[in-house]
Amino acid sequence: MPAPSPPTIDRDPIRGAAVAILAMIHVLGILGAPFAAHLHLWQPGATPHQNFHVVWEACKYATASLFALALVLGPVARGQRWAIWIIGIGSIVMFGGVFFSHALTHGGPVIDFWAYGSFFVLSLAALGVLASRRAPRT
Repeated sequence: MPAPSPPTIDRDPIRGAAVAILAMIHVLGILGAPFAAHLHLWQPGATPHQNFHVVWEACKYATASLFALALVLGPVARGQRWAIWIIGIGSIVMFGGVFFSHALTHGGPVIDFWAYGSFFVLSLAALGVLASRRAPRT
């Protein structure tokens, strides 16, 4: 008797859409990090140390998005609750961090509120769907 196949997202199109939304958000994070760095790098009056941090932060953000994408396409798509929690906490820190940072510095641009606020809301909605619609057991 052949071994049962692992659960897939194609059995539930709503779960599939939730995974696709999360994947899209983190692909945009990987691709957007260099763009965001370009906006801030070499600004007039910036010190070499400030420019260093711009590049370093872009590398960290791209890496965090890459790790998140791997979790989304692997254990999150399979319905593993621990991974859903990790992505949920990471979304709160990464996207909610924009609002926390602005509260401390009053330096957040409006476009960041729209972009990361949208990512935040979409991530939490998709994670809510995934948490409530567990992958079928085989």
